[in-house]
Amino acid sequence: MAAHYNNKKNNNVTKLHYMPRFNIGILLLVVVFVYLIISVVLYMTKERVLTYEVSAGQLVSDNTFSGIIILDESVENSSAAGYVKYFLNDNERAGVETIIGIVDETGTVAASLTAASADSGISSTAINSIGHKLVNFAKAFDSHDYYETYNVLDNISATVNGYNAECMVENLENLIGDGNNFVHQIKPAKSTVVSCYVDSLCGITEDRVTAASFDQENYSITNLRNRELVGVGDALYRTINSDNWKIVFPLTENQVSQYAEVTSVKISFLSQDITTTAAFSILYNADGSYGMISLSKYLVNFLDSRYVDFEISQNTASGLKIPISSVCEKEFFTIPNEYGYIGGDDASTGFILLTYDTQGNQTRKFIEATYYADIDGYYYVNKDIFSVGDCIVKPPSENEISYDDQKYIIGTVATLKGAYCINKGYCQFRQVSIIDRNDEYYIIERGTTYGLSIYDYIILNADMVTENQIMY
Repeated sequence: MAAHYNNKKNNNVTKLHYMPRFNIGILLLVVVFVYLIISVVLYMTKERVLTYEVSAGQLVSDNTFSGIIILDESVENSSAAGYVKYFLNDNERAGVETIIGIVDETGTVAASLTAASADSGISSTAINSIGHKLVNFAKAFDSHDYYETYNVLDNISATVNGYNAECMVENLENLIGDGNNFVHQIKPAKSTVVSCYVDSLCGITEDRVTAASFDQENYSITNLRNRELVGVGDALYRTINSDNWKIVFPLTENQVSQYAEVTSVKISFLSQDITTTAAFSILYNADGSYGMISLSKYLVNFLDSRYVDFEISQNTASGLKIPISSVCEKEFFTIPNEYGYIGGDDASTGFILLTYDTQGNQTRKFIEATYYADIDGYYYVNKDIFSVGDCIVKPPSENEISYDDQKYIIGTVATLKGAYCINKGYCQFRQVSIIDRNDEYYIIERGTTYGLSIYDYIILNADMVTENQIMY
């Protein structure tokens, strides 16, 4: 009986299945977590707007250059074949009757001249000249240009031979004799400076200079004195026909801009104690831009050189220093200064706009405007204030009654360079006046009415923001 009762009792029990309750707190936590993840990812991947504090400074520019010497030069060739002997020293001036040397078809006279000078000693003048060449070589020596050592040795050898040849000329007439048609005297056609060095750039002109002209590994120079024999048409000597000479050197795009208005420069030669002022111009050759310095002095110091290192001295400009990336351009309406007006409740700057009501009656309204610049008698005004064709009038004075002949139609546009100042928490365009630059920075005028001041904060990359954009 008891067992039956228990079974019946159990059969009357109903099991309830509870559904899990929706927990909105967990959902909100998940949403917030996802939002934070997305925000962090966006922040990490977003390009950041950086600022720059305006500072006072000046630019340090690399004004050292290597240039090619351009001469008024020509090469004279031999009209006969034979043994060659030179009597004149290098880089000396020769008149039309000066005997530079001889070409001996048989070699007899040349051999006699050599024998006559074999016992002669080297003069003190020759020794001083050799010492001068060695000192200059030591000053300009560069281990990367070791091949220049061989050129110097050839130069010294030629100097010794040249001074030994002085005694040869004294006996030349006796050795030649009358009617000797096998010995040809070498004389210049006109008074000129004579050199027995010819190189791979001999006769080059400024308009033919290219980047390849500065490859000194492919540059070659020949000392004509080191030969015993010449053939018909072979080079005998080089003439320098004028004291005027030029130096041509490559310019970067920034340097072209930097020197665009320059007509003269002060230069110092690194291998010589020489500083001078010379005319300057820019060449636009086939493969790039080049600077050209024109001189009329000191040529004698560089007759043995084709390449020369020098420095251009500049008056270093100082002012405010800002990055090039911070500068942008903006268009403005330009309005004559005489139309400017101070009005409104707070004595703001602006202009008087002439409008018409529905009945065609003229009305005048003061329009507040910020001046961004004042250049050559014109205010620069934001283009958002007016529309092309708007009419403004001059401010009234005690003697003015009618405005008909004092109207100005808005429409003229000009561009200013400037930077975005964020001192007030949003981007304000401020005009900049550039006075110098290099590859990274501008130097701008300081103390301008509508420009930047030292310690102002500006946007580092101007193309990442817009005017009036709120920064913080």
